[in-house]
Amino acid sequence: MNQIVKLHEPGADEDVVRELETALKLAKAGKLRSVVIAGSLNANRTLTAWATTDVMPLVGEIEFLKHQLMSALEPKPCDDDDPD
Repeated sequence: MNQIVKLHEPGADEDVVRELETALKLAKAGKLRSVVIAGSLNANRTLTAWATTDVMPLVGEIEFLKHQLMSALEPKPCDDDDPD
């Protein structure tokens, strides 16, 4: 007999919530001047949003973030790769 199994939807990602709450505190304190959000939603959807009074510095901040993300993807050297 076949059974119907309910697929589990993951709950809130604590890291995402923490980063958003930190940013929200900074924004409410008047310390966050601009923001860009790009996120992965359920069902392969994407969330994008931005808020700023000056777009040009925001573009630079996006490139800086891109650099940080790409650096995180770089393979780290390990001792096994030492030819000596």
